Amino acid sequence: MIPPKALCSPPRRERVMRIDADFLKQSPRVRDYALLSLRREGDALVPAAGAVKVADFTGTFTDMFYAGGAVFARRTDNVVERFPDNVSYSFGKNAVLGAAAYAPEHGETEYYLPAADRVYRLYRDTYEMMEQPAGGSCIAVHHERLFLAQGNKLCYSAPLSGEKWRLTEEDTGEIELSPVGGGILALCPFGGRLYVFRENEILAMRADANDLNFSFEKVAFDGLPIANTVQCVGGGIVFRTVRGLYFLTGAACKFVHAPRMATLRAESASWQGKYYSLAEREGEMCIYVYDPAADEAYVLDVPASHVAGGTEGVYFVHGTSVYRLTGGGYPQTEAGGALKATLDAASEAGKKRYLKAVTILGGGAFTAQFEADGIARTAQVKAGEKTRVMQLLRTGVLQFTLRTADAGAFLRTVLLHFEEDTA
Repeated sequence: MIPPKALCSPPRRERVMRIDADFLKQSPRVRDYALLSLRREGDALVPAAGAVKVADFTGTFTDMFYAGGAVFARRTDNVVERFPDNVSYSFGKNAVLGAAAYAPEHGETEYYLPAADRVYRLYRDTYEMMEQPAGGSCIAVHHERLFLAQGNKLCYSAPLSGEKWRLTEEDTGEIELSPVGGGILALCPFGGRLYVFRENEILAMRADANDLNFSFEKVAFDGLPIANTVQCVGGGIVFRTVRGLYFLTGAACKFVHAPRMATLRAESASWQGKYYSLAEREGEMCIYVYDPAADEAYVLDVPASHVAGGTEGVYFVHGTSVYRLTGGGYPQTEAGGALKATLDAASEAGKKRYLKAVTILGGGAFTAQFEADGIARTAQVKAGEKTRVMQLLRTGVLQFTLRTADAGAFLRTVLLHFEEDTA
């Protein structure tokens, strides 16, 4: 007896959708994607960063600063811890607001930390309070001079002499900037100029040789910079406004990235050509990383409360401990990294299409979760093996998450195997 036509399964053919890790942004099928504790390495996605504990401390940290290979973490009692050599300085009632490092041709590096009404010069295990200048909000070294911001005023030391600030001394001085630009938020040396970030503008300062040759040029920029977000990154300066991240190279400044996946906070760092920002995602603290060279971002799921760093690495605070990010490896704070993506998986011919199996080209093991029309399927996948989805999942818009399940996992390509009606 021939069964009724309605009970017959329609003939189907297999279709394969290929998603390459190095083609995520260009793929017409990928509507959106997010990298969580995964980063790009060549043509693959690998676990983004591990973390090693540097030290444990009592008390609560309020700020972190980086200068000349050292990270300074300030506690609520105004004790400052310096890493990686773990030296403590106590400043009593004065809260330091930043740091700059001056490395003379001979002798050890000198660190200068400004407070609201004074500047401290630090040595290996002690410090002195300088008579001049009278404190400031941020400090930087440029062309062998120290520059210090005081409201909308810029003070500078004599060249090669970080201790000489008195106006009666040769080659020292102060520049009163127009109040229209607002207070100075950050000082950032780059490309032979000192960039002065103010509340309402950005100035590029030439400060070569004699101070009679100092000059300023306004950078074409429409926005309001945010304090504590300015970092030298690769071939430019990355900073943030309420709109997102900007990239400044010389006199050119352009918008480059609108953060997603997380809400960025006003603490940042730079390391290995990438921009790191303290951030919050789904109610949890994390670190947001932007790579200007690849124009791509990812989230590190580490519970950081503060972040700072530079050429030697990125440090973050969690609780009363300080950690340093490693260049790679398995995240210690989460069971793996994840790629989350939303795909247009509909048939070009308008036919019904069902997800049947998945193949991951790369290495290691993964947990794969797929969802369409409110129905979810999960599969444990080993790289190189075609793994069936336990029940066929009808697709149109398909959301999937691939999470690494072991330390050696890496992802180059995802092959999604579909069955598609032919009638």
